[in-house]
Amino acid sequence: MPNTIELKIEEALIAATRTLAENIFLTSQRTVPVKTGRLRASGSVKHESSVATSETPTTVSTIHYSVPYADIINRTNLATASQGTMEVKEHIRRYPSGKVATVRKHDKKIGSQRAGFGRGWLTLAIAQEVALFTEKAFPTSETTINLK
Repeated sequence: MPNTIELKIEEALIAATRTLAENIFLTSQRTVPVKTGRLRASGSVKHESSVATSETPTTVSTIHYSVPYADIINRTNLATASQGTMEVKEHIRRYPSGKVATVRKHDKKIGSQRAGFGRGWLTLAIAQEVALFTEKAFPTSETTINLK
């Protein structure tokens, strides 16, 4: 019998976590900066179909923005002073005039990195939705549980 109760609690937690992930994603979609729309369009939320055992932690949901610059736009970190190179893969570059060019694969020398210039739209969405979830799930008013 304890396994049945444990399973129901686990299912409830997974359902709540998936709902929280959906809410975070919807909030991030509303607040993502839009210039061309590619960043917003690249966003997705994926829910894992299998649940691991209680001994093994698992990922329930993943929010992903697939354009290569998503992290830079979201980043709010400080500048770094690292040196090195990075590999730039072949890609298409679109100019504001509408012209399209293919940029060949190459190595790019990088020096110190500037600070992220984003507002942290995804980070803020997470903070906002977790706060709302916590308020609903654990209200500040005193809750009594009657076991009779």
